[in-house]
Parts: sequence; C-alpha cells; structure tokens
Amino acid sequence: MSTTPLSSIPLQFLLHVPPCDRCTCDSAPQFVPPTPASDECYSIDVGNQFQVSIRARSRYR
Repeated sequence: MSTTPLSSIPLQFLLHVPPCDRCTCDSAPQFVPPTPASDECYSIDVGNQFQVSIRARSRYR
C-alpha cells in the first residue's frame, strides 16, 4: 500500500464499484454495515492516517 498522495486535497478516498447490469442512474445505493451511521463524527490528528469501511449495495441484487 502506497502512502504517496493522489492529489493535493487533504481528504482522499478510493472506491471500488463492481459492475451491475440491472442498475440505473435512478437507483440509489443502500448503505449496509459496517458503514458508520450518517451522524458519526471522527476527530483525527494532523499527520495520522484514518481508515473506515463503507459498504453499499444495489437495490437490484
């Protein structure tokens, strides 16, 4: 795993989205555990790395 920044923006994230043949742009994802609650708040000191898992699935499984 590289620690080289992808950009100069302080917050970075990477998502892997597998293809879904039956999905449309009108179908919003459904967030499932272990995704944190929408009101969850984290305090991270400058220079520290932080990792959190976010999982979503299509409504068309």
